[in-house]
Amino acid sequence: MIQSVSLHGFKSFSERTRLEFGPGISAIIGPNGSGKSNVVEALRWVAHQARARELRAGRGTELIFHGSGGKAPLGLAEVELELRLPGSGERLNLTRRIYRDGTAEQDLGGQSVRVRDIHAALRGTGLGPGGLAVIGQGEVSGVVQASGATLLGYLQEAAGLSKAVALRQETQAGLDTAERHLEAVSLLYAEREAALDRLRQAAELARASQRLQAELDLCEEALVRERQLALRRELTAAAAELRQLTGEGSSWPLQFSRLPPSSKWPARLSPRPAHATRRTGVPRLL
Repeated sequence: MIQSVSLHGFKSFSERTRLEFGPGISAIIGPNGSGKSNVVEALRWVAHQARARELRAGRGTELIFHGSGGKAPLGLAEVELELRLPGSGERLNLTRRIYRDGTAEQDLGGQSVRVRDIHAALRGTGLGPGGLAVIGQGEVSGVVQASGATLLGYLQEAAGLSKAVALRQETQAGLDTAERHLEAVSLLYAEREAALDRLRQAAELARASQRLQAELDLCEEALVRERQLALRRELTAAAAELRQLTGEGSSWPLQFSRLPPSSKWPARLSPRPAHATRRTGVPRLL
């Protein structure tokens, strides 16, 4: 139930005006152009039920008092609505402002809120979305000829069920969104699990490769050491054989000195040329 409406700078209300509504039926009476329709438009505007074009204004700043009758234009338009909620009897104060630069504010209980917060607070009062607390001329036929879904919304708002229905719809929408997110997370988890399995396999292959490489390095080192030992043994044997052969050949000059001159040697005993190599079975050392 509407308790009061305060207007300041809204359309023709240049001065702050407060209208109080008591129990029963209240009527606003006045001549044409006195601003009767501006009160109804102020109710629709403060409840976010209509846009500026639906309130006979091109844009929001045209709702501000522009000055007339020697009165200067104002810098803002403000409408304050005081309600008593049905059932609980709780008071609800709602204020909306628009400034000359186009900025706007809306307060609920003295605190800045969003438009959706105002819609949620007004559900079930007739001033919420789909409410018929404010209806203009020519709109009755549109209500009667509305579709079934629209009529159902009107009935829910009139019965005070629109708030519960809106909460149910928001909850269902949240559950649907959570379900979609869960499906996306499940797909992402499956992809990450498959990638993790591939990484595990790659890590196992890498560890096996490291073990095989370590064994290969060990075998190569052992082979190198074995080849070095074999070469050392061969060198030792060759050195020993060389020393033995060198020791036997030390008496050759003495034996050759006892032989007759080479001119008296038989042809078969003639010495070989100096460049000839004596075959002793010893490998030549270059």
